[in-house]
Amino acid sequence: MFQRSPGDPSILPTASRDQRKWNYLMDCLVWYFDQQPELIDIALKHEIKYAALYNYVTKFEEKWLITLRDRL
Repeated sequence: MFQRSPGDPSILPTASRDQRKWNYLMDCLVWYFDQQPELIDIALKHEIKYAALYNYVTKFEEKWLITLRDRL
């Protein structure tokens, strides 16, 4: 699921650091779904706020593309 950020980095060469981080995350996210790492680890690796990542990933769950699991 593509989330277009304001000033899409594929269009504008002057994308902000935050936009580039989200763009890279979107490139990697499908691979992460196969590997099933913790969301906190993904957020830390990509320097993205956990809440923003969680909200984004739950959109995949709402579309029945993934199932989030509690890991205790």
